[in-house]
Amino acid sequence: MIDLSDGLATDAAHLGRSSDVRVELELERLPLASGVAEVAVTLGREPHELAATAGEDYELCACVPRERRADAERAAPLHWIGAVHELGAGEKAWVAFIDRSGKRDLAGYEHKV
Repeated sequence: MIDLSDGLATDAAHLGRSSDVRVELELERLPLASGVAEVAVTLGREPHELAATAGEDYELCACVPRERRADAERAAPLHWIGAVHELGAGEKAWVAFIDRSGKRDLAGYEHKV
């Protein structure tokens, strides 16, 4: 589990790298807060892309084993937005967003040191 203060794109990538897995998230399944669509139009961006890359969300992202889904749903209101996959031979951990056009690489906020 990770907080999404740096945005889903960045923090899901952190989760994938630290767990050594591939994370695939479906853009259209991301819940949009009230007003996001209007802000996205003003910025000339797609609403779900903005939701995936903007920071300061203060939400949590968690990976739940398939067999524990019912338990998780009883414990908290959840949005199921993707899947986690084991890495293939030679594959590196990564996160991809999937929409109607296929897989997309999106990035959120990255801290500079």
